[in-house]
Amino acid sequence: MTEGGCIRDDEEEEYRCLVRDFVAWCHNNSLQLNTSKTKELVIDFGRDRPRPRPVQIGTEEVEGVQTYKYLGLWLDNRLDWTSNTRQLYKNTQSRMYFLILSFDSQYLFYPILLCSQDF
Repeated sequence: MTEGGCIRDDEEEEYRCLVRDFVAWCHNNSLQLNTSKTKELVIDFGRDRPRPRPVQIGTEEVEGVQTYKYLGLWLDNRLDWTSNTRQLYKNTQSRMYFLILSFDSQYLFYPILLCSQDF
């Protein structure tokens, strides 16, 4: 599940109320939130603003993160594409490495398996 809220002029109360309502809705609908897997990503385009105090669900504090993977897309706290592009590049590089290895090994298997058999 994804929950979104807005903090304006450093007034966090509306955001905190939204989180409390969401937790209450989950409780009323017999859903249990796993706070160890719950992350908070604060998107802020301003400069040098203090980070809001961490969200609490029950007695546990939710971990704040700078980047988060959601449906295969890497989001960061500035909605910048660099983290997503970096992850795609890393995944592509690792797949290309294995593709190159399999292509190179094809030349080794062909002479050994096919050409070595005398009919």
